[in-house]
Amino acid sequence: MNSFAELGIKPDPKKIIGHRKEMKDVIGIEIIIHHYNIGPSKYPNKGNGLRLDMQIELDKTKYLLRTGSTQLQYLIGQVPENKFPITTTIQEDGESFKFT
Repeated sequence: MNSFAELGIKPDPKKIIGHRKEMKDVIGIEIIIHHYNIGPSKYPNKGNGLRLDMQIELDKTKYLLRTGSTQLQYLIGQVPENKFPITTTIQEDGESFKFT
C-alpha cells in the first residue's frame, strides 16, 4: 500500500494563508503581494459579482486581503504572473482604489 508522502503531491502554492486584513488597515501602507485569486463573490449582485483575494505580506507576516473592487481586479490582472511578488501601496481613488 502507498503512503500519501510517496505520491509526491505538494500543497497548492497559491493557497492564501493568514488572518484577514481589512482594506482600511492597509490603505497608504506598502505591502507585498505574493499572488492572488479572482473568484465568485458571496455578494453576486454587487460590482461584477467577483472578488479578489490577495496573499499579502505586511511586517513579515502573511495575510488575506479580500475586496470586490473591480478596479483592483482589472489592475492586478495586468501584472504578468512571473513578476510576483510585487510591492505596492493601495490608495483610495475617489470611490474606488488603485495600486501605486
